[in-house]
This record gives sequence, C-alpha cells and structure tokens, in this order.
Amino acid sequence: MSVRLIRDKVQYLGIGTPPDDPVAGQFFLYFKADGILYRKNSAGAEIQIGAGGGGVNVTITLNNGEAGAMVAGDVVVIDTGVDSSCLFSTTNKDTKVAGVISVGGASGQPVQVCTSGIIDAKVTGVVSRGDSLSTSTTSTRANSAGGAVNAVVGKALEASGGGLATIKVLVNLA
Repeated sequence: MSVRLIRDKVQYLGIGTPPDDPVAGQFFLYFKADGILYRKNSAGAEIQIGAGGGGVNVTITLNNGEAGAMVAGDVVVIDTGVDSSCLFSTTNKDTKVAGVISVGGASGQPVQVCTSGIIDAKVTGVVSRGDSLSTSTTSTRANSAGGAVNAVVGKALEASGGGLATIKVLVNLA
C-alpha cells in the first residue's frame, strides 16, 4: 500500500487506543503499549499488523470454516470446499497449509492468518531451532517437517522438548 493510499484512508494515526470506530471505508493505525502496530477497521475489528521491534507480519483474511472458534497460534489449511475459508490442520505435511492464526474468531467469522512474519505458533513433538515446520496430525499444531517441501509453514525460532507447546516461528509460505 502506498503512502498516498494510506493518507487518503487513515482517519487516525497515533499511540494508544483510538477513538471508537472509523467511518466506513477508513481505518485507524496505532501503536499500543505492547509496541505492536494495529489496524482497526470500520466494523471495529482490531488486527495486529506489525510486531514489536520493527518487524511486520503479513496477514490475510479468511473465514473460519470450523464449528468452533479459532485462536491465535492455530495452524490452518485452506478449506477446499468453501471459498476464502480455512480449517484446522489435521493432516501431516498438508500442502494446503495457509499459515498461522494471528487474530482468531468464531465459526463463520473472519480470522487473520499470518502468511509471513514472526508469530507464536502451536507445535507438537520435539522441535529444534531452525527446523522446518509443517502441519501435523494433531489438530491446530505444527511439527518438524522432516523433508516436506511444499507443506512448510515456516522455521522454528525456539525449541520445544516434546508434547504440546507454543513457540516463536518465522512463517514463510513458499
């Protein structure tokens, strides 16, 4: 998005919680006390668009195709039965991997899916720093990819000794 487009659409740019909701077609950009950049649209949805320390995460909006809520850290795949929707990952090395939920939502509601950047992601099993991560048979969890090529969600930035854990992941869908 160019600076000109932002200037024409941003109604508020600042630090701290913005006033109510922007008018239709505009949005707020603001940093909260956690040092993260957020965007708030006219529907009132708050979306984390940048991480502390100057990093920026790229997210896309998909609909939650599950019967239950999706939460930050869930690893998701493209729903092949419904346009623009995602589902919990449940298959090992699934090539339909979409990314990691950054902002969750209820069933049928929009969710934000991180497709590039650093984010906390749910994992299972032993994971070493630098491991490529892929979907696993444990719902919403990634594991060491073990040679998967087209099913990698990203690289582990932290280690996990086994079981269920949440670690920092450099998401990079290729």
